[in-house]
Amino acid sequence: MSEGYRVEIQPRGSLSEQCLDDLTELANDLIEAGLSVEPATVTVPGRKDGGLTIGISLASLALSGISTLVGALAYWKSTRPKYSVTIKQGDTTFQVTNLDQAEILDVTEKLTKGSAAQPVFVDVSDSN
Repeated sequence: MSEGYRVEIQPRGSLSEQCLDDLTELANDLIEAGLSVEPATVTVPGRKDGGLTIGISLASLALSGISTLVGALAYWKSTRPKYSVTIKQGDTTFQVTNLDQAEILDVTEKLTKGSAAQPVFVDVSDSN
């Protein structure tokens, strides 16, 4: 029995405090979409919430969760156009843009053709 897909979401490039705050919002969006996330944070003295999100892990993501992930990433990207979001699995790479439902299903199908043993990496970078 498959243990599911492992997904790692990481910021790339210059890491502003705003970028890391937006990554926290992405983690919250994924939780609201019903996905189980494990944010990696660093403590920052003086911050009300105590820290900044520097990465997000989703372990054992079921096959059906891949489409939820892609849809949530597309929505998050559409509300934050200054970011570039790229999904990578093995030799397969997708640029997340304003995807419609058919495109979300297409990306999902291509990702799920890959082995669940291969992790899925999501890079988030400030395109400005």
